[in-house]
Formats: sequence, C-alpha cells, structure tokens
Amino acid sequence: MRRSAFRGGESDLCWQCMTRPRLADAVRCLSCLAAARRGAKRHRERTKRLIVDHYGGACACCGETLVDFLTLDHVAGDGARHRRGLFGVRSGGCVFYRWVIKNNFPDGLQVLCMNCNMSKHFNGGKCVHELMRVTH
Repeated sequence: MRRSAFRGGESDLCWQCMTRPRLADAVRCLSCLAAARRGAKRHRERTKRLIVDHYGGACACCGETLVDFLTLDHVAGDGARHRRGLFGVRSGGCVFYRWVIKNNFPDGLQVLCMNCNMSKHFNGGKCVHELMRVTH
C-alpha cells in the first residue's frame, strides 16, 4: 500500500512499522513518530556542529564554545533581509544552515553566542564586549 493511502484513511496501522495503530490525523504510531523526531534532532545537531566548526568553533566575540549557545550571524548585520530574500517568510535555523552548506560556507558569516548576537542587535551592530574594549 502506498504511503498516500494512509493519509486517506485506508489503513489504521502505522505506515512505518505496520504493527501499531497510527495516531489520529497522522501516518505513524507514537513510537515511530518519536524515533523519527530523535533522528531529525540528531541531523539538526550534526548540521549545526558542521557549521559552527567551519566558522571557527567558538563565539567570535567572547569565545563561548558550547554549541547550544552558538548561532550563525551575518557580520554586516543584514541577516533578516538576506534570509527573507532567500526564503521569503520561512527563514532561519536549520533551513538557513542547509543553505550555507549547499553554498559552500559563504563569507560574511560568523559564529556568535546568543548573548553577543542579541547585544549586537540592540547596540547598533556592536556587541557590548566590543563597546567595553573600546572604552577601556
């Protein structure tokens, strides 16, 4: 039976394992859905690690290395406009990371921790660390 047949309600079994009842309005059972989500999470983590490693492995401003805290930043501060131009409404995160990999890690990007990224956003393109270094 084709996968599309499951969406049409022709079977009450999970299309993946074919043994357990599928969830209402879904094609998988709870167990197979959980396994698929774990696999997708591992893929997102590997993709992010590849990006972070390519662009230096640490925050370009403060040196933070915990991947969960790191994000990709447009050096010129035009990230939202760039992503909207590429993807329209859907932008950011793993979608953008896949674009970066597919386009051979373009220049103009850097790794920042979320604190430095937000500080840069709220302080006219400069992280508070950079502002402190200038005044001291």
